[in-house]
Amino acid sequence: MLTLHAHAVVRFFGANAAVAPLAVAYLRARLISAPAYLGAMVANGAFRGFQDTKTPLAVGLLANVMNLILYPLLIYGAGMGVAGAGIATAVGQITAGACLFVLLLRKRRLRLADLLRRPRLLEILPLLKTGAVLSVRTLSIFTTISFATATAAKLGTVEVAAFEIGRQIFALFARLLDAISVAAQSLVALALGQRNFKRARLTAMRLLQVGVLMGCAFVALLTLGAAGAPGLFSRDPAVIAAVRRTFPVMALVQPINGLVFVLDGIFTAGRKFGFLAGAIFLACAASSSALLWVRTGGLSLQAVWLGLNLMMVLRATFLMAGLFSRWTPVPQRDPDADEPAPVVA
Repeated sequence: MLTLHAHAVVRFFGANAAVAPLAVAYLRARLISAPAYLGAMVANGAFRGFQDTKTPLAVGLLANVMNLILYPLLIYGAGMGVAGAGIATAVGQITAGACLFVLLLRKRRLRLADLLRRPRLLEILPLLKTGAVLSVRTLSIFTTISFATATAAKLGTVEVAAFEIGRQIFALFARLLDAISVAAQSLVALALGQRNFKRARLTAMRLLQVGVLMGCAFVALLTLGAAGAPGLFSRDPAVIAAVRRTFPVMALVQPINGLVFVLDGIFTAGRKFGFLAGAIFLACAASSSALLWVRTGGLSLQAVWLGLNLMMVLRATFLMAGLFSRWTPVPQRDPDADEPAPVVA
């Protein structure tokens, strides 16, 4: 469906006549790998459930190395331009999906017979319920970021190019922070499963500290790299200048991003999916409202990033409040704490 309506999708995001053909070519190339990408995401979750993070890491590195090799070959060597970039990314995702599927079979985490067996409704209802709640979370974030992209596109070609560079850097930091989120999902869930709530609390607090420290490190990287880093992504002086102006705004929110990713992992470990989705939905709604104000007022690219940062600030606020409320995923008392002390005669 997206392939057939690629032009409409690109127009929705505000691409002008110069950018639209390139965006359509890239979108259609990337869509080749959509089934494999979804399969890879499921396989990643399966390996995480077995507390195996090394296998997805190795496969991810393989896919990225393949991307790095194919990018220059297809973009410049084959003269495919933007479409070549999309195909290179698609090949990497297909490779990752295929490798993870084969490794699930080889490690006996999955049997082909299970794929052929028709699941019973009672087996899939809990998955559908959780999936529906988490879909609210995913769609809220996707919609907000997409609206931010469309807002930047309305400001002009230079602004949308600068925004995309910033978004890629933001995504890189998010990938690194996601490692801490995965650790929270695994370690906190393990402690909760053992009903060792003290360990779960200590683990959660320590990971929150690590997340903030990583965010502070990203602030330093953005501050030190503001002069030279934008030139690695573009040769256009106007785009480089626009990226440099947004770096301080991006840097401000990085420690909060560290909190948010760890909190996501903690709430996921505690299976508080409803609270997590609700908090993210409200944060994204507020952020989208701010972006709408930026869009109608024709404000600067820095204002777009401030509107997007609002989503992260509110997510951190809501989730931190939830962590110390009755909806907490990590109980504040151990099971024995509520038992009355024995009476000694």
